[in-house]
Amino acid sequence: MKLGEKLMKMGTLFQSPIAVLAAAFVALPFLPTAIAGNHSTEAHVESIKGAAHYSTDTKVWLPLKVHSTLKSGTLVKTGQESTVRLVFKEDGSAVTANPDTVVRIARMSSAETGLEVVSETDLDLIEGSLNGTQTKNSVLSHFKINLQGGFALLEQSDYWACSETADKKVGSFG
Repeated sequence: MKLGEKLMKMGTLFQSPIAVLAAAFVALPFLPTAIAGNHSTEAHVESIKGAAHYSTDTKVWLPLKVHSTLKSGTLVKTGQESTVRLVFKEDGSAVTANPDTVVRIARMSSAETGLEVVSETDLDLIEGSLNGTQTKNSVLSHFKINLQGGFALLEQSDYWACSETADKKVGSFG
């Protein structure tokens, strides 16, 4: 349902001019986001050490190359002595997939609010470990790593996340 349709259903609430002005004042900060809408973003492969592959369907794995761009839904797999460094274009955050890691870029989106860019990034850590740097973003932005049995929302920090069944944790340092 569109914003206008929702407001029409609430018509009886808006019979008073004061109620209309109050509602407009409350809704004003969110209007640019509603107009601009969300758009998909990309992750940039900054560096690769060793062998790494990617897949969009879990059936076909292709060699990953430096300067590639990855979209939501893409899986990245590193080899035994390999690492991949991904940079998320919208917010400048970076993550390194360490050796023997499988990570899915579950979601990347951003919206221009007129005042700032609100970005949302969700990664599914399936195997292995990640470390990286989460930059300072808007209050409404989030960077989330999903683990088996939980998740971590990261704010401005350096971090390390491990998917090992016996040792599921996310640490922050730096």
